[in-house]
Amino acid sequence: MTEEEKCSVVCTNFSSYDWTREVLKGLESDVEITYLFDDGADVHSFQPGTEDYILIAESDVFIYAGNGTETWIEEALASNPDENRIVLNLSETEGVNCLPAGEVHVHEEGTADAHEEAIDEHIWLSLRNAIFCTEAIAECMVTAMPAWKAQIESNCQSYVAELRELDQAYQEMVQQSVNPYMIVADRFPFRYPLPPETAFPVRYRTA
Repeated sequence: MTEEEKCSVVCTNFSSYDWTREVLKGLESDVEITYLFDDGADVHSFQPGTEDYILIAESDVFIYAGNGTETWIEEALASNPDENRIVLNLSETEGVNCLPAGEVHVHEEGTADAHEEAIDEHIWLSLRNAIFCTEAIAECMVTAMPAWKAQIESNCQSYVAELRELDQAYQEMVQQSVNPYMIVADRFPFRYPLPPETAFPVRYRTA
């Protein structure tokens, strides 16, 4: 990229889009960020159209969550190969903790166990994962926009500091909690918010 060109970035889910906006804050006139699911489509059932394939094909940077939910991405990238396009699979980012998914079996006494199978794609629910993802996005954007390296890295450092502060607040909340359980109506995604050393024991309940 040169200072005369506008960088095109395409993000699939909202978290990757939001992290990218934070990293590129102040560079709105030099970059175009597209949130692919902006029409409210469910990430699990989204089927790209011709316009979506064109957006990806013409992008300089393509960022997605990974872990198998966006099953159409591999085909989209293969149908429009570009050795100059930067592709970032956030679930493969160094440091990101991917938890196993599985089927919940609820026992008569109300407790549950999980039979691990696939990988839970909801990596964005962890603040620590968000830190690693933000840093990976910044690294990609520096590669794509080297002329703006200083501002991108500064934005990244500021946002990561906010995430670390929030992560610390969550840990302190858990450590000081009187109730040792977190009860959720949904399933596995809510295992992500806290690191293992401070996480609540979780009890799942199904209808």
